[in-house]
Amino acid sequence: MAFADSLLKKLIKEELKSDEISVYNLPSGKPVAKAKEKEIFVSITHSGDFVACAIADTSVGIDLEAKREIKPEFINRVLSEAELEFVKKSDDFQTAFLKIWTAKEAYLKLTGQGLSAFNKAEVLPILRGESDFLFESVIEQFYVCTVIYKN
Repeated sequence: MAFADSLLKKLIKEELKSDEISVYNLPSGKPVAKAKEKEIFVSITHSGDFVACAIADTSVGIDLEAKREIKPEFINRVLSEAELEFVKKSDDFQTAFLKIWTAKEAYLKLTGQGLSAFNKAEVLPILRGESDFLFESVIEQFYVCTVIYKN
């Protein structure tokens, strides 16, 4: 995680042209940065050999998951019926699952709720463009990464 913190500070330094950067965690664990007395919304994630950071002037959450085999029993246990339907309609079951998984984690990071609220997080409206949040997912050969931010 030290590398992610360094990457985050480098991004903020480049964006705001400031060497005076502090990163701290709110009681919820959500990281926040300050540079030039400006509060910056940040999010950090890592999975396997990958790391990603997001900085924004609005609430933001990012999650990254390395692609791996995921057992259908696990998928059936952690997704709602609507989410399962979304995954089943996809040509790539594993990637569709990781898209929902990363969207949920990114959303929970954005809100500062933490993983205890995972099953309550409703991200399908976000993925369908039916909410006040926007998202971007990057799907590559080895990972899926999703960023969610306020419109």
